[in-house]
Amino acid sequence: MRKSKQRGNRQPLVEPSRIAGGVVELDGATLQAIANTWKRDQRTFQVTFGGVSMLPTINPGQEVRLLCTSVLPTPGTVVAFIHRNQIAVHRLLASSRDGQWLITRGDAHVLPDPPVPASAVVGIVETEKAAPPPSIIRKSVARCAAILINFSPRLYQLCIFSAASLRNSLVRLLRTFR
Repeated sequence: MRKSKQRGNRQPLVEPSRIAGGVVELDGATLQAIANTWKRDQRTFQVTFGGVSMLPTINPGQEVRLLCTSVLPTPGTVVAFIHRNQIAVHRLLASSRDGQWLITRGDAHVLPDPPVPASAVVGIVETEKAAPPPSIIRKSVARCAAILINFSPRLYQLCIFSAASLRNSLVRLLRTFR
């Protein structure tokens, strides 16, 4: 809590209407400001994340260590980054030559994510389990993505969205034959 100008009167940092079930909902600008402070101070947290995109490396709700840093991590590192006003956790596959764009992917996925601005990275996630060995398809997709991000981040994004649309169409088609 932070003190207001009137002595002894306390006001909450976050409006109570923005707290739902013990979880504080923050807008993107506030989340980015907090992340920048954490990175500047090189904060370390024991945290949990939901979702299944990092299976089998990170289970939903599993406690992991988050090391907040401004240093660009190396490929293969699990990173936490801001995506759509939330913190996402995925593995770093590659970065653009200029270091401004990153390619990430959840271990449970074949296709990488849309390009992530390097400024969106909050820090490095330390896990107990090692990364699963990538398949030939995953390696090939990661290599193609690394080439495309250096050629044009916009073209890379277009290719990822097209591949995801094709994958989703094929999944729907296959479901009709079951």
